[in-house]
Amino acid sequence: MPEVAEVVVPVKITRTIKVLNSLADETRQKILLLIGTHGKLCVNEIAAHFSVSRPAISHHLKVLKDSRLVSAEKLGKEMYYSFNRDYVLGSLQWLIEYIRSTAKAV
Repeated sequence: MPEVAEVVVPVKITRTIKVLNSLADETRQKILLLIGTHGKLCVNEIAAHFSVSRPAISHHLKVLKDSRLVSAEKLGKEMYYSFNRDYVLGSLQWLIEYIRSTAKAV
């Protein structure tokens, strides 16, 4: 059997996979839609729309922030979250272009 060359995974794929994994959770999808619709929201404003605890919402926001789907800004005592649209669009656009340029059509 011929030896298969080592596959080098581009850093952008890793980042894009992190975005997609973050979007796999339905609560995070709803949080993202809420923030995207209303602009900057604090944890309490977001939690008011869900039946899960405030710490659970904070956890989901951390996942979204770590994957750069949202940005956080401290205003006074509260942390406000906003949708990082340009990063998300860039990641998804890069993935589409990558697939177009490397994947063979069936």
